[in-house]
Amino acid sequence: MSDFEQHELVAAFIETRLTSNLEAFRMHLPDVYEMFKSYKEDRYYLIYDKAGDINVLDRKEGCVLYGDNPVQEVLNNYEAYVKSPVARPYIIAGAKDCETSPVHNKSMAALGEIQENLLIKFRTKSINAAIDFELGRKQADLGDAGFPETVNAMILLSVGIGFDIEKIYLDSKIRKLVILEPCCDLFYCSMQLIDWASILNKCVDNGFDIYISFSDNYDELVEDCFNYFNRAGRHNAAGAYLYSGFYQESYSPLFEGVKAVFDLRVFSGYGFYDDSRICVAHAYENIKDKVPCLKSDRNINKEFGQKEWPVFIVGNGPSLDNDIQFLKENQNNVVIISAGSALTTLYRNNIVPDFHVELERTAHVAVWLKAAADSEDYYNYLKKIRLVALSQVHPEVFRLFDKKGQIPKDNETSSLLQMKLFSGNGVRVVARTAPSCVHLGVTFAVVAGFTDIYLLGVDMGSKSKDRHHSKDSLYSKLSDQIKKRHDMDGKKLTQFDPNFGDDPVFSYNLLPMFKVTLESIITGWKESMAYVGHELRFFNCSDGAKIEGTEPLHSPELSLHLQDGKKEELADSIMSSFFAYIPQDGDSELFRQTIIDNRDKFGSMCSWLIDGLHYVDNEMDGAALIDGLSYKFHKDIESIGLSENDSWLYSFFDGSLLYALSAMQSTLFLPFGQDMRVEAFNQCVDVLRGLFGDMEKDYTENMFSLDKESYYEHYFKKDK
Repeated sequence: MSDFEQHELVAAFIETRLTSNLEAFRMHLPDVYEMFKSYKEDRYYLIYDKAGDINVLDRKEGCVLYGDNPVQEVLNNYEAYVKSPVARPYIIAGAKDCETSPVHNKSMAALGEIQENLLIKFRTKSINAAIDFELGRKQADLGDAGFPETVNAMILLSVGIGFDIEKIYLDSKIRKLVILEPCCDLFYCSMQLIDWASILNKCVDNGFDIYISFSDNYDELVEDCFNYFNRAGRHNAAGAYLYSGFYQESYSPLFEGVKAVFDLRVFSGYGFYDDSRICVAHAYENIKDKVPCLKSDRNINKEFGQKEWPVFIVGNGPSLDNDIQFLKENQNNVVIISAGSALTTLYRNNIVPDFHVELERTAHVAVWLKAAADSEDYYNYLKKIRLVALSQVHPEVFRLFDKKGQIPKDNETSSLLQMKLFSGNGVRVVARTAPSCVHLGVTFAVVAGFTDIYLLGVDMGSKSKDRHHSKDSLYSKLSDQIKKRHDMDGKKLTQFDPNFGDDPVFSYNLLPMFKVTLESIITGWKESMAYVGHELRFFNCSDGAKIEGTEPLHSPELSLHLQDGKKEELADSIMSSFFAYIPQDGDSELFRQTIIDNRDKFGSMCSWLIDGLHYVDNEMDGAALIDGLSYKFHKDIESIGLSENDSWLYSFFDGSLLYALSAMQSTLFLPFGQDMRVEAFNQCVDVLRGLFGDMEKDYTENMFSLDKESYYEHYFKKDK
């Protein structure tokens, strides 16, 4: 065959393949069809020479993207990948005999043991991976176990010319394929070469799912990935495989962003059953104690010149030591919100914050606050401060302060019930209040009407691996057992760009997730307030990680004005006007009786889940079982015996159900023999039956039992 004939044959093939693929996209993914039906390349073009050899031309750089044999190049990439694929297994590291959360942890520990036993049978070294106790998951090294025939979810980062993608999909069973494509030109090249029609037909015939997101904005692609798993069920992200059909150095932020979605977002943001039960018990006591509650009421004046006052949100990072003298000298000219453990540092430096925020539900907060006491003066110090805490916070914490207010948190069981019962009195739930006290401090500052917000000691890590908090904090008094949780030694460290200077910031445990969430909260508030015509300004004075949405500013560079001395009046006015709903006589009993009256409905929910669990014979049946439990549990409310007004009850289940189903999903699709995986899955089914049975029993017997300070006596060194 002559070169001309070969050239013409390739041209005809490309035209036919593109037409066929466009028709398939028109039938199955019409949005993609609309994008490419009249597409014109911008930078990258499919080219072929007289001999019919193809490549991709980068017209901007004047070079081709592949070597002499692009098809073999991508197939070699495929062969290397299937021998040692990249996956994100979800391996539980549950703590046994946990007094604070006995029901949830008992089941998580059992699931973790099943997973470990399965891994031991196939690869002893995989269970020797480092355990991140804060995230509650092990990172299991699957080594060269190979790419399995059946995959629940796969994330594909850029298609390239696509011959490897075609082979992976047509040779395997991939239930959910998520394609994140930063370059439409390259995807168009693939549409002219590979058999997308067969890929789409296989997807439809098997009831699988393909989702494709196009954007040259990597943040948008990452957000689309996160939103997809939100819709499909977060459990489907557990054990997902990652593959790149085409890589450029500029794609690195996209890859890191996708990894962060798994590590910091998909499996974060939910509590679990015991959390919800404790929240209910604490909220009941706080209502009974008539702790004032945040109230939505436009008839109440809430403007007292807040825009004229800079507000400092003080975290307890090591760089707080650099700013403590500045803060001490200027405390009369700024409003100070101390966040969590920063209060002790301020106390030891004779700084009295105007507000103090707390959000943790467990009794360790009360233990922590009391551990800082060195005399009766300390308790008098607390009485000068206004406590702003979430409704779930232990009642003993509220009782330490004379001036206080509670904020119901969105998606928290007790808060959802408060809004259900008392919305007529202006009670609302508030978003963007978690996961740390700093996040709550930011949101409280915005809600309270401040517009110039400064972060001090909000480091989100440390430039020195030897320091993780201020030198004056209470961490120096921690017992050796608890202190190890905060040491960086042996921890997986994430490096962030610094707010000041060139030295990187080392972040670990939950801090990377805290940083990402704080950036989202700051961005969200700025956009929300701009929409209603208000400008928020955030400044980061901390010598820690750079925080997107804030302007770096050294504290000595602040231009502070002498105020008129009415700060106390301002702070008191904020408390009385914003926390204007005082629980009435009978409110606590109504709250309590509602919980009691819903025992049967809660039991019906547990029974529905137990009845829906059954053993399976293969991984596809197991995946269908998990999806069914997740989807139908929230949709079949009538068959469960619920109404729309009972939606708050689901918050008891959502966290524990997510973690359990994620562990089962990941177990089901590990790259080992199906028989052993299915056997392990069926063992997990028995664990879940026990979990829901334990939940029903615990709801009846322990719903109003407070978390106990005695559980945390081991936190601090014993005085000799």
